[in-house]
Amino acid sequence: MVFIPEIQQLDKDTYYFECCAGLGDTMLTCGYKYALEEKYQAPIRFLVKPSHLFIPEMYHIKDSLVIGQDVTEDFVKKNTESKPKKGKVYAASPCKHPELWEYFKPMHYLTLTVRYIPWFQKFLGIPAETKLKYPLSYPELSKEIKEACIKIAPLSEIVLLSPEATSIAPIPFYFWKDLAERLNSQGLSMISNVVNPANTIPGSIFIKMDVSDAVALAMQCGSVYSIRSGFCDPIFKKGSNLHVFHSSHNSFFIFEMNEMFPGLQIDEQIILS
Repeated sequence: MVFIPEIQQLDKDTYYFECCAGLGDTMLTCGYKYALEEKYQAPIRFLVKPSHLFIPEMYHIKDSLVIGQDVTEDFVKKNTESKPKKGKVYAASPCKHPELWEYFKPMHYLTLTVRYIPWFQKFLGIPAETKLKYPLSYPELSKEIKEACIKIAPLSEIVLLSPEATSIAPIPFYFWKDLAERLNSQGLSMISNVVNPANTIPGSIFIKMDVSDAVALAMQCGSVYSIRSGFCDPIFKKGSNLHVFHSSHNSFFIFEMNEMFPGLQIDEQIILS
């Protein structure tokens, strides 16, 4: 058993928001930190999964607590309240609030009749006109992953394929296979950003990397082709070199990238089975 030296208590003058959902939600919560602190007139401190720590770091937020490193999951549960309260933890997603099931249900089933950001703003209780702050920097590509990539091709000639998502239906595998064949015919080299190497797109190469390296690679490579997932949110500045595929009209309406991050001319398409 690994011993985690826990903090003994939470600051009674601080609100603690647990970023407990996907990558995109963690980024949005960080982007609205200033608005939350204005709303509550007190400091907001985030609790994040280890794999998400680079997101607040992109906003130069230095005081996040890492669950499983700074505090245990049991500590978080014991100190969680159903409403924001100073000195307590609040889950910053309706998915962790059973009493909000009726609010979360249309999101869960992708039947929302409003866009995602207004829906999330309403949950946080911040005004609809609140501006989302954008990241100030991006993670560095680790030396190990960079060396593995440049053995394949210069970074600018690498295409990153990201076919996996958790909140929306997958896009048929043949679509990715055909896409890889087309890109290969253009002389491009491809890397599959997948959790399971068995899901590597034929014609591409699998490199095991964490999500921070995947984001760093996405920002440095030539282009990214991805199913609409939380991975797309931190790399929105890729602009026209970010090709996003939605597996339904509902997904496009709710999660449209160009609606969330206007003016960047992100390439978005709906791919139906």
